[in-house]
Amino acid sequence: MKNIILLPACTIILFVLASCSTIDDIVTATPYLQELKNSECLSSFYDTDSRNGDQDNTEHGLFQMWYGADLSTVSCKFSSLEYPCDFEKVNIKILFSDNALTIIEYPSSDNADCRCLVDAEFTINNLPSGDFLLKIYRGDTSGNYNPDKPTLVGNGRSITSGEIMKVKYPF
Repeated sequence: MKNIILLPACTIILFVLASCSTIDDIVTATPYLQELKNSECLSSFYDTDSRNGDQDNTEHGLFQMWYGADLSTVSCKFSSLEYPCDFEKVNIKILFSDNALTIIEYPSSDNADCRCLVDAEFTINNLPSGDFLLKIYRGDTSGNYNPDKPTLVGNGRSITSGEIMKVKYPF
């Protein structure tokens, strides 16, 4: 009697373990976001205010990207994103399909009449080997974006380990 109960129980356990392994393989087969951090409001202004030369500073309005030693991990930073003062946090969504890595950045809220400059840093793990297209979009507060109007497009493998790609990122 014990063998009759033990056989179905073992079969169910093996099925569950095999299913988890398959899910892990699917999850680890695509790039994913890790360690998203954003600053508080670095400076604020109203649309009619001057930004006190912030646009002329080389560290403002940049997208930076640098690879880890194995080239399957990349660290990224947006410097001085212009967000509404009630932004709450910077959100980043990562998509990968048709050999294109898509990054969408967007605020949590957009009801304030003043603007903030905010930085955001994050890591993307499990990048594919070889070349891929990098597309960056600014989304609305729900993360929706216009796929026909990327803010930045480039080769995702245009730099090697140890180099830093710095690209002017529009406000």
